[in-house]
Amino acid sequence: EEEAADANIEVFPSPSFTGDIHVSVKGIAGLEYIGIYNSMGRKIKEVATSSGQFVYFINDLPKGLHVLIIRTRTKEYKRKILVL
Repeated sequence: EEEAADANIEVFPSPSFTGDIHVSVKGIAGLEYIGIYNSMGRKIKEVATSSGQFVYFINDLPKGLHVLIIRTRTKEYKRKILVL
């Protein structure tokens, strides 16, 4: 589990009241995976990544505390998402 301070990852709104979030991933090279896991560690959503895309819209998340995992070839970043 590695957290790099230089990565510009923004998740908004937080908390989300609708289950919809935006994820901004500027300055991350080699983005390979974006996934959202619930508090039990089960994957609830996977987002298709594409090179040159820096903002991802994720909708219909269930209520609860989730973990957003962003993976590149060499690093993994985690952010918490709260849906009320």
